[in-house]
Amino acid sequence: MDRSLRFVMTAILGAEDINDKKFTSWNTRQRVLGLDFDTVAGLVSMPVAKVDKCRRIVAAAYNTTALPRKEYRSLMGSLRHVATCIRAARPFLQRLRVCERQLNRFQRVAVTASMKEDLLWWWMVLHSPHLNGVSLEYFNTLPAPDAVIEMDASDFGLCALDPAAKAAVTYPFSLHDRSLISVFKNGDTNGFDINFRKLLSCAFAVHA
Repeated sequence: MDRSLRFVMTAILGAEDINDKKFTSWNTRQRVLGLDFDTVAGLVSMPVAKVDKCRRIVAAAYNTTALPRKEYRSLMGSLRHVATCIRAARPFLQRLRVCERQLNRFQRVAVTASMKEDLLWWWMVLHSPHLNGVSLEYFNTLPAPDAVIEMDASDFGLCALDPAAKAAVTYPFSLHDRSLISVFKNGDTNGFDINFRKLLSCAFAVHA
């Protein structure tokens, strides 16, 4: 195939227009669009250099109290790119991007305690090489699920529903949990918001 392509290009463009240095040899591992494709392992992964760069950006963000607009956008762009192949890190983007919609040119983004918690999770994920890689089967589109579990959270507890099995499991929040929710709804940013509770419902469904 490679030889036939060269012959056709030579016939159309002429021998002097073919630059062999632009061709790459056939290989089971190739870097395309900044990602490493391994057809033997069937994985798409993030190059080590990009993971290292993301580690440096995360460390710099964690060790400061506020980020200029440019550095904040650099942080979010790097994290989103790395999350392409490190899917386990995606849930920890949500609280980091809260300020993104209201960001203006001269604004500095305060690095809150909740942001630092998520940056710590990113730091641990980025230091777990076995999490770097997405199956080629799942990279573009996801296959049909083997099971569908519906989850939800409220001010009172968690619920996971298996429609196929016609089964449901629930977990009521303790009095302490409900008091934290009440305090949060009154304006205290203790982190027990609905987004956190929905993440808890996911963990509960997996554990249950």
